[in-house]
Amino acid sequence: MDPLSIISRLEELNKEKPVSNNGQANKAMDELHEFLPDITYLNKKEEIVPISLYCSGLYLQLERLTKSFDMSSAKTKSGAISGISKRGFTKKDFMNRFTSGEKKKIWGNPYIRKERIKGIGEVTSLLTKASGTLEVDILVERTKGKEIKNMIECAGVSSFYLGKKGLAYVSKIRV
Repeated sequence: MDPLSIISRLEELNKEKPVSNNGQANKAMDELHEFLPDITYLNKKEEIVPISLYCSGLYLQLERLTKSFDMSSAKTKSGAISGISKRGFTKKDFMNRFTSGEKKKIWGNPYIRKERIKGIGEVTSLLTKASGTLEVDILVERTKGKEIKNMIECAGVSSFYLGKKGLAYVSKIRV
Protein backbone atom coordinates (compact mmCIF):
# COMPACT_ATOMS: atom_id res chain seq x y z
CA MET A 1 0.00 0.00 0.00
CA ASP A 2 1.26 3.42 -0.82
CA PRO A 3 0.83 6.42 1.52
CA LEU A 4 -1.44 8.30 -0.90
CA SER A 5 -4.03 5.49 -0.90
CA ILE A 6 -3.91 5.40 2.91
CA ILE A 7 -4.48 9.16 3.05
CA SER A 8 -7.40 8.91 0.62
CA ARG A 9 -9.02 6.21 2.77
CA LEU A 10 -8.53 8.28 5.92
CA GLU A 11 -10.05 11.31 4.19
CA GLU A 12 -13.06 9.21 3.12
CA LEU A 13 -13.52 8.05 6.72
CA ASN A 14 -13.17 11.61 7.95
CA LYS A 15 -16.15 12.60 5.75
CA GLU A 16 -18.38 9.88 7.24
CA LYS A 17 -21.26 11.13 9.35
CA PRO A 18 -21.43 10.17 13.04
CA VAL A 19 -23.39 6.97 13.71
CA SER A 20 -25.81 6.15 16.52
CA ASN A 21 -24.35 4.63 19.67
CA ASN A 22 -25.78 1.11 19.42
CA GLY A 23 -25.13 -2.27 17.81
CA GLN A 24 -21.72 -3.07 16.31
CA ALA A 25 -20.51 0.53 16.67
CA ASN A 26 -21.21 0.40 20.42
CA LYS A 27 -19.39 -2.95 20.74
CA ALA A 28 -16.37 -1.55 18.89
CA MET A 29 -16.38 1.56 21.09
CA ASP A 30 -16.53 -0.55 24.27
CA GLU A 31 -13.63 -2.73 23.06
CA LEU A 32 -11.51 0.31 22.25
CA HIS A 33 -12.51 2.01 25.50
CA GLU A 34 -10.98 -0.91 27.44
CA PHE A 35 -7.71 -0.45 25.52
CA LEU A 36 -7.75 3.39 25.60
CA PRO A 37 -9.91 4.51 28.53
CA ASP A 38 -9.00 8.22 28.23
CA ILE A 39 -10.40 8.63 24.69
CA THR A 40 -14.00 9.71 24.11
CA TYR A 41 -15.57 8.59 20.86
CA LEU A 42 -18.87 10.44 21.22
CA ASN A 43 -19.73 13.88 19.91
CA LYS A 44 -22.08 16.35 21.64
CA LYS A 45 -25.13 14.48 20.30
CA GLU A 46 -23.86 11.23 21.88
CA GLU A 47 -23.10 9.76 18.43
CA ILE A 48 -19.94 7.81 17.56
CA VAL A 49 -17.43 9.47 15.22
CA PRO A 50 -16.11 6.78 12.82
CA ILE A 51 -12.65 8.32 12.22
CA SER A 52 -11.94 8.20 15.97
CA LEU A 53 -12.84 4.50 16.11
CA TYR A 54 -10.66 3.77 13.10
CA CYS A 55 -7.62 5.67 14.36
CA SER A 56 -7.86 4.10 17.82
CA GLY A 57 -8.28 0.74 16.10
CA LEU A 58 -4.95 1.30 14.36
CA TYR A 59 -3.29 1.75 17.74
CA LEU A 60 -4.97 -1.42 19.03
CA GLN A 61 -3.73 -3.34 15.99
CA LEU A 62 -0.24 -1.88 16.42
CA GLU A 63 -0.22 -3.09 20.03
CA ARG A 64 -1.33 -6.57 18.94
CA LEU A 65 1.32 -6.76 16.20
CA THR A 66 4.01 -5.60 18.66
CA LYS A 67 3.53 -8.83 20.60
CA SER A 68 4.64 -10.89 17.58
CA PHE A 69 6.76 -8.55 15.46
CA ASP A 70 9.27 -5.72 15.74
CA MET A 71 7.10 -2.68 15.00
CA SER A 72 9.68 -0.03 15.91
CA SER A 73 9.93 1.21 12.31
CA ALA A 74 6.19 1.95 12.26
CA LYS A 75 6.36 4.15 15.35
CA THR A 76 7.75 7.60 16.02
CA LYS A 77 10.22 8.23 18.84
CA SER A 78 7.32 8.79 21.23
CA GLY A 79 5.71 5.47 20.25
CA ALA A 80 2.89 6.98 18.20
CA ILE A 81 1.97 6.56 14.54
CA SER A 82 3.21 9.59 12.61
CA GLY A 83 0.29 11.86 11.70
CA ILE A 84 -2.35 9.63 13.31
CA SER A 85 -3.54 10.31 16.83
CA LYS A 86 -5.95 8.14 18.76
CA ARG A 87 -8.77 10.51 17.76
CA GLY A 88 -7.95 11.47 14.16
CA PHE A 89 -5.22 12.21 11.66
CA THR A 90 -3.21 15.05 10.14
CA LYS A 91 -2.34 14.63 6.49
CA LYS A 92 0.87 16.70 6.56
CA ASP A 93 2.26 14.90 9.60
CA PHE A 94 1.45 11.47 8.13
CA MET A 95 3.12 12.28 4.81
CA ASN A 96 6.19 13.65 6.62
CA ARG A 97 7.65 10.12 6.86
CA PHE A 98 7.38 9.63 3.12
CA THR A 99 8.92 12.90 1.95
CA SER A 100 12.36 14.41 2.14
CA GLY A 101 13.12 17.68 3.89
CA GLU A 102 11.21 19.44 6.59
CA LYS A 103 7.77 21.01 6.58
CA LYS A 104 7.62 24.72 5.85
CA LYS A 105 7.81 26.90 8.89
CA ILE A 106 4.70 28.99 9.47
CA TRP A 107 5.24 32.45 10.85
CA GLY A 108 1.80 34.04 11.03
CA ASN A 109 -0.58 35.17 8.33
CA PRO A 110 1.18 36.40 5.17
CA TYR A 111 -1.69 38.78 4.37
CA ILE A 112 -1.64 40.69 7.65
CA ARG A 113 1.19 43.07 8.42
CA LYS A 114 1.55 44.41 11.93
CA GLU A 115 3.99 47.18 12.70
CA ARG A 116 4.59 49.59 15.54
CA ILE A 117 4.69 53.27 14.65
CA LYS A 118 6.02 55.71 17.21
CA GLY A 119 3.25 57.95 18.54
CA ILE A 120 0.46 55.85 16.95
CA GLY A 121 1.05 52.36 18.33
CA GLU A 122 0.46 49.06 16.57
CA VAL A 123 -0.97 49.39 13.06
CA THR A 124 -2.45 46.39 11.21
CA SER A 125 -2.44 46.47 7.41
CA LEU A 126 -4.39 43.92 5.38
CA LEU A 127 -2.65 42.76 2.25
CA THR A 128 -4.13 41.03 -0.79
CA LYS A 129 -2.64 38.24 -2.84
CA ALA A 130 -1.20 39.48 -6.10
CA SER A 131 0.41 38.04 -9.18
CA GLY A 132 2.51 39.71 -11.79
CA THR A 133 6.06 40.32 -12.83
CA LEU A 134 8.87 41.24 -10.51
CA GLU A 135 11.79 43.04 -12.08
CA VAL A 136 15.04 43.06 -10.21
CA ASP A 137 17.70 45.58 -11.22
CA ILE A 138 21.15 44.83 -9.85
CA LEU A 139 23.56 47.68 -10.39
CA VAL A 140 26.93 45.97 -10.86
CA GLU A 141 29.69 46.12 -13.43
CA ARG A 142 29.07 44.33 -16.74
CA THR A 143 31.61 41.57 -15.97
CA LYS A 144 29.99 40.88 -12.59
CA GLY A 145 26.54 40.90 -14.29
CA LYS A 146 27.70 38.31 -16.83
CA GLU A 147 29.10 36.20 -14.01
CA ILE A 148 25.77 36.31 -12.11
CA LYS A 149 23.83 35.47 -15.29
CA ASN A 150 26.18 32.54 -15.98
CA MET A 151 25.79 31.23 -12.40
CA ILE A 152 21.97 31.37 -12.64
CA GLU A 153 21.96 29.57 -15.99
CA CYS A 154 24.48 26.94 -14.81
CA ALA A 155 22.42 26.24 -11.69
CA GLY A 156 19.61 25.04 -13.96
CA VAL A 157 16.98 26.29 -11.53
CA SER A 158 13.90 27.38 -13.39
CA SER A 159 11.70 28.09 -10.39
CA PHE A 160 12.22 28.99 -6.75
CA TYR A 161 10.16 29.84 -3.70
CA LEU A 162 9.42 33.50 -3.14
CA GLY A 163 7.83 34.14 0.23
CA LYS A 164 5.75 31.65 2.16
CA LYS A 165 3.62 30.18 -0.59
CA GLY A 166 4.75 31.92 -3.75
CA LEU A 167 6.58 30.27 -6.58
CA ALA A 168 8.62 32.42 -8.96
CA TYR A 169 10.74 31.73 -11.99
CA VAL A 170 13.40 33.52 -14.00
CA SER A 171 12.04 34.45 -17.41
CA LYS A 172 14.67 36.84 -18.73
CA ILE A 173 18.13 37.97 -17.75
CA ARG A 174 19.49 41.08 -19.43
CA VAL A 175 23.08 42.23 -18.91
